Amino acid sequence: MKSFDVIAAADEQGGIGKDGKTPWHIPGELRWFREVTTTCSENKNAVIMGRVTWESLPNNVKPLKGRVNIVVTASRELEGAMTAKSLQEALDYSWENPEIANVIIIGGALLYKEALLHPNCGYLVLSVIPGDYGCDKFIEVPASFKLIGSRSHKGFTVNCFVRGR
Repeated sequence: MKSFDVIAAADEQGGIGKDGKTPWHIPGELRWFREVTTTCSENKNAVIMGRVTWESLPNNVKPLKGRVNIVVTASRELEGAMTAKSLQEALDYSWENPEIANVIIIGGALLYKEALLHPNCGYLVLSVIPGDYGCDKFIEVPASFKLIGSRSHKGFTVNCFVRGR
């Protein structure tokens, strides 16, 4: 079965963003994100994101290097990224491309919601940032996902969930 995973960072309230930006800066979590989403073999991973997530990336890291960047947007072509009109279109492209090893959804809120309900979503890897950052965008872990592991890092904890079968 073709599958994909979701990776996110959220505060203790499930907040993922405020005013179109990530309201925290934790270098260790950024390094961890880069390591997890970057090439795992001779092929590249695809990272699928929404337009607001793409626009929130600093110009000096856009596109995310070592990964195939796909932005779900109905509006336009974007320099440095492929575009798709829907999550399913982005997934189909990724699954049909033999040069893509893994498919990872990296935000934002609307894409997370759709992805976590998709039958092919396997894992949710959620970095929990201590505190409440007053976010206006959130991620909710569906009841169908079960916690299978947790690991503490300096400044954040990574929780891994799998969809119950």
